[in-house]
Amino acid sequence: MTPPLASSQISLAPTYHYRWHFPGGYTFGLEQPDRHASVEIMYVQEGACTFYYAEQSATVGKGSYIYLPAYCPHGHAVPEGGCQLMNIEFLPVAAGGLGVPPALVTKEAPFRHLLTRHADAYLGTDEELVIASAMERILDEMAGRRWGQDTLVPCLLWELLTRIARQWHTSHQHECESPQITRAKEFLAQHMHRPVTMAMVARHVGVSRTYFQRIFIREVGMTPKAFLNQLRLQHAQALLTRTDLSIAHIAQRIGLGHPQFLHLLFQRHFAMTPGEYRRQMRATALIAPAVKASPESATSNREV
Repeated sequence: MTPPLASSQISLAPTYHYRWHFPGGYTFGLEQPDRHASVEIMYVQEGACTFYYAEQSATVGKGSYIYLPAYCPHGHAVPEGGCQLMNIEFLPVAAGGLGVPPALVTKEAPFRHLLTRHADAYLGTDEELVIASAMERILDEMAGRRWGQDTLVPCLLWELLTRIARQWHTSHQHECESPQITRAKEFLAQHMHRPVTMAMVARHVGVSRTYFQRIFIREVGMTPKAFLNQLRLQHAQALLTRTDLSIAHIAQRIGLGHPQFLHLLFQRHFAMTPGEYRRQMRATALIAPAVKASPESATSNREV
């Protein structure tokens, strides 16, 4: 997809949307991946979901989302327990009046990456629920026909895209990252297997704890503790899926100490225990190549 750069303004036109609870075992696009001209955003409101996209896969929980560029092959599988998903698809279109200048899309790296041809899929975590809020407003506005809808919905879509572009920019600005933050990330990754305090990390990078917290949130978009928990969660997911290590051993190995803390982390992000996550991921791996549900089994608002 390439935005209509010859036009005076670019608008965003919705093509498909839903807010739906999918039961455990539901799969879509595994045998024949879905692909279309629209940009697609899928957000996990409750439970967990495994997304398959561009020969990759990722299992994410509540508060996570995936941005799928145009023509990106994709599908998803829902573990036992089900999940609540929000979905919005849209197309950049030419607009004579209200919209944004084409130069903004071509010159600003985040927009250029997300909207132009050969863009990559992007997985994001909505720590402050700003993405969820933006999607909720769009879905609520599109629930019925009201005066001003054709003007308001494109504006809300630009807000959603801008917030995603901001997160993308934050996660890809390593070349602009301050040396203290780069060293802090390296330290956290190297020492996540042991108890780590923010005072320890601040001392390591040579700044005060207060200043360290402030610049880390500004540059990374989350607190140092949230970043550390993200690292530990990713490592725990891999160990649960690929090894037979006990829950207690994994909790020790990733620096949480007591398995209760690992349980709390998984409950918060996936609404399930580590043991349930392990069983469901292994079950999904066994059924994923063989099971496919019809996309018509979910509520659809796709527009032609």
